[in-house]
Amino acid sequence: MKTLLIGEYRDGKLLDSTYELFGFAAQLGAETAMLLVGSDSQLPAFGGTLYLADAATCGDYNPDLHKKLVLDVVSKENPDYIVFVHSSYGWDLAPRVAAALKVAQVSEVIAIVPGGFEVGCCNAKMRRTVKPATANSVLTIQAGTFPVLQPGGTPHVQKLSAEGSAAA
Repeated sequence: MKTLLIGEYRDGKLLDSTYELFGFAAQLGAETAMLLVGSDSQLPAFGGTLYLADAATCGDYNPDLHKKLVLDVVSKENPDYIVFVHSSYGWDLAPRVAAALKVAQVSEVIAIVPGGFEVGCCNAKMRRTVKPATANSVLTIQAGTFPVLQPGGTPHVQKLSAEGSAAA
């Protein structure tokens, strides 16, 4: 099983919530790759493949361009799950990516359970298990529900241009 984690970078900094994505992937037992629109000076401590697009060129958030970057990396990695933090970035970009790929999206995942993912309902007073209807899916995880995990290591950086192509 493979996940593509979508890290977040804002105002010149890698957001701490990015490390919750690694906690989620570890609980899932998945191989991981990451996409980050950020800076060489703020890379996550992660020993896997990191697709990096320069925020100075691509902007902290440009919906059409960032969707294109995600879709480009998805075509290279073919992940089972594309995972965002459920933040303003994630809740805006995740459905765009899911619609473009014609795959299911599950929002605000709070736990991994047998048969699917647990999400809150009824103003978080209840929980339900959701199983995506497609083999591949887009997920957003609720911030603060998965452990912060810093896997360590130096990422193998693949630079992305604003056009989306990767260069080693």
